[in-house]
Amino acid sequence: MADMPGVRLVHARHEHCACSMAHGYAMATGKVGVASTTCGPGFTQIMTALTQAARGNVPLVVFAGDSPMGAAWYLQELDMAPLARATGAHIVLGGGYYIRGFHPSNMDDLTEDALYRRMMRDAEEGVGDSSQAGGVKMGIIGELGLSWPTHPNEAKALAAGVRVQRDTGLALSIHPGWGQGASVDAVRRVAKLGGDPERTIISHCDHRVALNASPHSFDVDQFFELADTGCYMSFDGFGKEESFRQNGAVDLPNDATRINYLMALAEL
Repeated sequence: MADMPGVRLVHARHEHCACSMAHGYAMATGKVGVASTTCGPGFTQIMTALTQAARGNVPLVVFAGDSPMGAAWYLQELDMAPLARATGAHIVLGGGYYIRGFHPSNMDDLTEDALYRRMMRDAEEGVGDSSQAGGVKMGIIGELGLSWPTHPNEAKALAAGVRVQRDTGLALSIHPGWGQGASVDAVRRVAKLGGDPERTIISHCDHRVALNASPHSFDVDQFFELADTGCYMSFDGFGKEESFRQNGAVDLPNDATRINYLMALAEL
């Protein structure tokens, strides 16, 4: 992320310091301050700083992850919504169903209609923190997970998510499968189901779309077909540079190559 154009990454020794630094930046510049923490214990460390920012109407965004659904072993699991609400901060929830391995145990028995109703409830009524009216409402659909080939349960969840997109206008984020044509197939599924490709985000494009074998691993034209669908293409691997090969003959790009991809796409 530090190498992305226009981004300056400043490391902090403590989560509270990161939030306070972002607060100070917003106050000094009039721009939006941004901080990031881990979920659970990392998030609890910013309560004082986040409260100050929220009550002072300071333009500040905090990115905080959440524990994987159904992962009982995850030691950092914590209900963060009541804490965030107590500070006065606004919460945006991403909702839906990830790849097959993270589905609920009864996913085979759940119909598309049932998944649609659950996601619509999350969008309209909210989830969690039942002591508060409505809980936290879903502000983006996803990341909906797809494998390659797409599993029937994943296709079922995607179909339900597209229906929610149609009914709410929310953006749809997709984690594509790892295989030639998987990302384009995902967008075509959205369009066929009546969804809006221009309100659809394909994640991890820098290592889920560029799948040619060496010596053509980094050919830019691998992205053009997906770009022609009109979807948003997320190049979210910045900062991840590794020298070993991924999935056999496929190379993982470095940040300079990612920038080359973006420049070529901007010129289309």
